[in-house]
Amino acid sequence: MDQNDSLSRLQGLQADLVAFSESRLLNVDRLWTELEDSIADFRKLLDRQNKSDKSRQALKAGTLVYSGGKRTAR
Repeated sequence: MDQNDSLSRLQGLQADLVAFSESRLLNVDRLWTELEDSIADFRKLLDRQNKSDKSRQALKAGTLVYSGGKRTAR
């Protein structure tokens, strides 16, 4: 699944949830379908690994690590 598709689906779901909370949603079945379709997207968001403190410190120091080695910004 493409990341843009996931984002679009979650944004559509959010818009429908807002409409539902404001009693403007006419088709609750569509909301139910969107909720079911978005379960995998929610799981992917929750299962993402947090960035490590080591990578944060390298960014602060201006160090770039790549497959060919290491480079420091000047």
